[in-house]
Amino acid sequence: MCYGKKRGIDIEYFTTGLVGVARNEQEMQDLRKKWEWAQSLGQKVEWLTLGDLREVEPMLSESLLGGIYIPGDHQVNSFKVTKAFSLGAKMREMLSRSQKGRFDRRWSDARRGRI
Repeated sequence: MCYGKKRGIDIEYFTTGLVGVARNEQEMQDLRKKWEWAQSLGQKVEWLTLGDLREVEPMLSESLLGGIYIPGDHQVNSFKVTKAFSLGAKMREMLSRSQKGRFDRRWSDARRGRI
């Protein structure tokens, strides 16, 4: 179960895929490293030529050198994730405070010989 759903918040977790593009040789080298890294993790990743990129998105610049496509990449709504984490932290703090109070009372009773 997704963390946000545990907190009652839909964080809009979707499998959308990711396209990375390179405008120059340095970016091509960086993409090659990402491509190799993703493959080493067993992810499906495709190397795209400019022609491949423009088939996917015809409005992309003709000056691009190439790119990669990771179809299994996921996205979330970052604002909702932050809200879910914040709510989780508040709930944990409330739980911690309530448990601390119980411990403090028990320790006090034990010191007085009541337990």
